[in-house]
Amino acid sequence: MIAVSLFTGNLLMSIRNHRPRDAATGRRSPVAVDRPVSRLLRIAEGVGHSLARWNERRNAEAELASMSDRMLADIGMARCEVTRAVRRGRGE
Repeated sequence: MIAVSLFTGNLLMSIRNHRPRDAATGRRSPVAVDRPVSRLLRIAEGVGHSLARWNERRNAEAELASMSDRMLADIGMARCEVTRAVRRGRGE
């Protein structure tokens, strides 16, 4: 998440420094760049959230897989159900 934020922050600064100037006022045009930048930031944020969810599922699956068969039976689960339970839920 931090790497994505740093990358998008650097990208944002780079793009904002290269905005075209308005001929009449001499100011940089916010409309030309801010929309694509906000789209890029939303995409990067979505990727970051997807990676975080993937990592949580991976950790949950590893934790359940490390349990003994007896411990899994105590919570009403068989070893063959671990992957499905983490990815799709128990489906009771």
